[in-house]
Amino acid sequence: MRMLVALAFTLLALPGTALAAPPANDNRVDAVPIPAFPHTAAGTTAEATVERLDPQVSRCGRIESTVWYRLDTAPDGLIGITVKGGAGVAPVLRIYRRAASTIQEVDCASAGPGGTASASLEAVRGSNYLVLVGRRPGTADGSFELRADLFLPPPNDDRSGAQVVKLPGSVRGTTLGATADESEVGQCRLVGGVVWYGIASRRDGRILLRLTAAGQLDAAIVVLERVRSRTERLACGATDRGGHATVGFASRKRRDLSDRDWTRPERRSRDVSARHVHLRAGGETPGREAATTRRRPRRRPRSH
Repeated sequence: MRMLVALAFTLLALPGTALAAPPANDNRVDAVPIPAFPHTAAGTTAEATVERLDPQVSRCGRIESTVWYRLDTAPDGLIGITVKGGAGVAPVLRIYRRAASTIQEVDCASAGPGGTASASLEAVRGSNYLVLVGRRPGTADGSFELRADLFLPPPNDDRSGAQVVKLPGSVRGTTLGATADESEVGQCRLVGGVVWYGIASRRDGRILLRLTAAGQLDAAIVVLERVRSRTERLACGATDRGGHATVGFASRKRRDLSDRDWTRPERRSRDVSARHVHLRAGGETPGREAATTRRRPRRRPRSH
């Protein structure tokens, strides 16, 4: 009899056990707005679920324990989203363009436990976007920090605003927020934003340019010569594994330089936290070939 009473007491006690609720933005319809830039928000994947219609196909792999954010009537410019995982959290980040009845992935990224996933998009004014945050399958749930930034085009985004580089000299710049200009420079397998520099040379010789890219930026430098109403390519170089590129060319008149993002085929995501470049320009003495063409006049034999 005592056994039956104890069993009945246990069964009656179990329904009273409290269960943790999922995050408020667990479902797409409850996506939390990103109201302004810059914006920082704390979140968690703990108790988050995966909706039946949550997208699973992505070039960044599968995702679990998802929560949603949204960008309504976005402004023009480059929008960068980063997610920093808490201890043991391997974050997965996806950005979607939202249409009337569908969503389309724009960019995505993932990182290891405690790492930072970074993705970006070149927003179209008035468009709407969704941001999905989760974790890698088989990893722990936990907290994360989301940050959203808006990067406007730099002053030398257009060729008419090219920044003049003095010889010798060096400048620091960034491609963050720079727009693409495929009609003017479509070489060296370049994609992404373009920034422009101008070099004015007053004498013949050679100019040597050294480009250093920060962080994980793959960059390239293209040198163009302005010939009346058209331009011609003089040199092109892409950064190596160390983030360095060097090009040299003969100097005659004003040059236009474009420094652009360069994407290798295996590149998977954009690193909006490090898109800075350092450009050094120096003049060189005329080459050996030019020097040897300047022959001294022969001396006339003296008359005795």
